Amino acid sequence: MLKQRRTKADRDAKLNEFVETMGRNFENYGLPRIAGRIFGFLIITKDPASLQSISKHLEVSRGSVSTNTRLLEYQRLVESYRVVSERQLYYRLTDKPFISLIYISLGQINTFYATACTANGHLGRSGPKNLRKMENQCFRAVRRFSSTLRENEASIMSD
Repeated sequence: MLKQRRTKADRDAKLNEFVETMGRNFENYGLPRIAGRIFGFLIITKDPASLQSISKHLEVSRGSVSTNTRLLEYQRLVESYRVVSERQLYYRLTDKPFISLIYISLGQINTFYATACTANGHLGRSGPKNLRKMENQCFRAVRRFSSTLRENEASIMSD
């Protein structure tokens, strides 16, 4: 019995570490850390979670959870719904949250590409060599990433 408790405690510690790491990952991409923690928590929970249960588990305010779940909904990573005869919202992952994450990353690369294109359009060949290099590398990354994503989207979604 004691061994099972230790194993469960170890498992819980590793899951909590995953949630915290997701928070840091989101923060590294300029998104709120709490949004990443919520997303990580919803990945590891078996059932949809209420605002109150997320708040309690992550030890953050309900207002912070509410704000960040709206951000996650906007990014198409989570969705909310109501149970008939209950007032509170429940949150769960969308059907394809990991595809949405990939599109978010692709959008960020595309933003760098557009920025380089605009600058190069104004400067032409007289612009810095690194600016042209940035445009070319971002273009290739967007093209390859988009092509690969389209080819594999069906198999990714079925996993």
